[in-house]
Amino acid sequence: INLTDFEPFELNLEILCFALLGLFCGVVGALFVNSASKLILMRVHRKFPKVHSRFRYIFYVTLACALITFSTQYLQLSDKVIINEMFRADNLTTYENADWGSPSIALNLLIYFLAKIIQTAFSISLQIPCGVFTPVFTAGSAFGRFFGLVMDTVLGTEHSGVYAVVGAAALTSSVTHTISVAIIVFELTGQINYMLPMMVGVLISFAVSNGFSMSIYDVLLEMKGLPYLPALKPSRLYKYEAKDVMAERLTCLTISSTLRDLANTIFESGTALSKVPIVDNQMYLVSDVSVSNLQRYLIEQYSLESLHFSQNTRRELDTYFGLLSGSRDVHEELKKTITIEEHLGDSELNEFWSFEVDFEAEVLHLDKAPLSIPENTPLAKVHFLFIMLGLTQLYVVRGGKLVGIIS
Repeated sequence: INLTDFEPFELNLEILCFALLGLFCGVVGALFVNSASKLILMRVHRKFPKVHSRFRYIFYVTLACALITFSTQYLQLSDKVIINEMFRADNLTTYENADWGSPSIALNLLIYFLAKIIQTAFSISLQIPCGVFTPVFTAGSAFGRFFGLVMDTVLGTEHSGVYAVVGAAALTSSVTHTISVAIIVFELTGQINYMLPMMVGVLISFAVSNGFSMSIYDVLLEMKGLPYLPALKPSRLYKYEAKDVMAERLTCLTISSTLRDLANTIFESGTALSKVPIVDNQMYLVSDVSVSNLQRYLIEQYSLESLHFSQNTRRELDTYFGLLSGSRDVHEELKKTITIEEHLGDSELNEFWSFEVDFEAEVLHLDKAPLSIPENTPLAKVHFLFIMLGLTQLYVVRGGKLVGIIS
């Protein structure tokens, strides 16, 4: 991006115009996020089967974007060129046969903004990798430039380039729910003398969008079912404690657990837990172990003992361990395949499942100092630990005894 050459900004009533720009960007950003999420849901639920077929939907969206893009010269310009053009301190010029003044600069900017933001929303809904930050940033610069021209016509401000910079940052902030984009813009332009209008626009845009929508990244994570830490308001952080959000139904092993207990624990953990706590007979937390290592240990024990089993027993266990070594998403299938409960009259199976687990086995890689917190720990501290340490789960104890898990 080319460095800008804006004149120093003087504090006056024009700051209200930048506040109004931030307000508009916040509303537009919230509408964009909600629209994109609705498009994704429509595609996932196949609202229109003839359109939302995987390849057909991609073809239709690509065709529409191509037709829109090549309808005018300025829509064919790259994002980098558009950003440089919008950030110009002087008037827009003709660039590679793209005449912004025909028929009107303001009309062309409005058309570009609408085309860009709509195409970006549809692109996000596709089942292919997409970009969010740069397209939204580019659309925001065009909207800011358009808003600056309107203010110039009404008030004679002559700061269209500054409005473009603030609009780009404000719209991006409203969509991504980040304030750091303002710092990125300062680094891109090489100037900070417009810091006041920038911060006013970005903060207002962020506040408005935060009240009406989630971040576009949080929306995508939630729709994918991926784990993420939602932003919590300060009042909620100190109102609740760890005991209020923990899961009291415990999936754990004891130091005297058998292979049957281990297998049942793998079933119960599902995909919700990545690690399983290990307690003594009085429920004091001793250590924890990953579910994947428990699976390896169980398979290793079967490999050592399988040679001593009869053909029928080996056939039944082969099916079970074949599924177990494949994926953690087959728990229901495993339950249908084999019963781990005590087999009447089947001494070989009962003997195998009754073996005690050797927690000193190297394959288990026990963590003998698992992170735990008291049950009255404020939710603010819990949230801080998850963010700073990148945790996936946390143990809650009462006097050293395990009483819950937060995941």
